[in-house]
Amino acid sequence: MRIARDMHDDIGSKLSRVSYLSELALQDEIPSRQNVRSIAKTIRDLLQALDEIVWAVDPQNDTLENLAAYLGHYATEYLQNTSIEFELNIPPDLPVYPLTAETRHNLFLAFEEAVGNALKHSGATRLRVDMNQRNGNFEICVQDNGLGFDPVGPSAKLAAGSGLQNKRGNGLDNMRQRLASIGGEARVESRPGQGTTVSFSLPVEANGKGNI
Repeated sequence: MRIARDMHDDIGSKLSRVSYLSELALQDEIPSRQNVRSIAKTIRDLLQALDEIVWAVDPQNDTLENLAAYLGHYATEYLQNTSIEFELNIPPDLPVYPLTAETRHNLFLAFEEAVGNALKHSGATRLRVDMNQRNGNFEICVQDNGLGFDPVGPSAKLAAGSGLQNKRGNGLDNMRQRLASIGGEARVESRPGQGTTVSFSLPVEANGKGNI
């Protein structure tokens, strides 16, 4: 049901947009560059959404090792050709620990939100992602050197003049709810002018193939 909902809401809406933009382009003798660019971007977004759904339903990906690899690949592709300098650190010895598709899906969406916020709202020039296994937890840290904001309170106020209080506040709530739904925790540390660090922690058990 979740997969069907994702395909309807995400892929369906993007296909509708491609259709609408194509109709607009056909009305012009010479399609505008803006329309063509919009169509191309929507198709790229559509392919990305399809890739995420295929990854989410493939049982071969239901391991901690494969999850970490996919998150790293996603962030690298997402930040490619942007002005942000990206650093990724994944330990080479993550265990083949089993994860449910629901756990992978929620952790990916929270990670996607954190990376997307850094690119769209932080004004950062550098972003670093660290993944670790320690103390019985799988941990992900997304750290930027951007504007920062005040994470306390329902509005999650950003640095003065940013005008993005509600968007960032809703994103923080979404990340916390997604991690809580799979037994994990999302933490946010930030101050105006001092960047933002988003941390995810997911409890995992020892399985004889690693130290967790």
